[in-house]
Amino acid sequence: MTATTLKLIAFPGAPNLPIFAAIERGYFEDAGVLVTLETTPSSAYQIESLVNGDFQIAATAFDNVVAYQEQQGAVQLAKEPDLFVVMGATQLELSLVVAPEIQTYEDLRGRSLALDALATGFASCSITCSSMPGLMRGATRRSRSARHRSAGRR
Repeated sequence: MTATTLKLIAFPGAPNLPIFAAIERGYFEDAGVLVTLETTPSSAYQIESLVNGDFQIAATAFDNVVAYQEQQGAVQLAKEPDLFVVMGATQLELSLVVAPEIQTYEDLRGRSLALDALATGFASCSITCSSMPGLMRGATRRSRSARHRSAGRR
């Protein structure tokens, strides 16, 4: 029997451990599927690569699927997406990670928040965070991080 190849793209992290274990133990191959896993540098790269056919499946946050399917994503796609969610597997808690000198929300005033994309649910969370006590909307600047602006450009 010839194995079917399935290319998966996912964000780096612990949620991939079951996939790594299944690959290492040969569970996918036993089922006739050769799975490769590549980690993505950003949601924009992930969805662009998925829609362009470089990958057949993605492990991503639900907000990415909605944003790009509704043409609200961080980048314009080369073709019409046909994205859908098969299942949700993790509960994700979003964290505001700051430099050591940031001790209060007020300390964020005038600072920049770096995101991999500006048009997703995670970006909405940053807007909510910047509206918390001590900050008024617009008190922080949001921009795509330089690392993610160039990610995936070949």
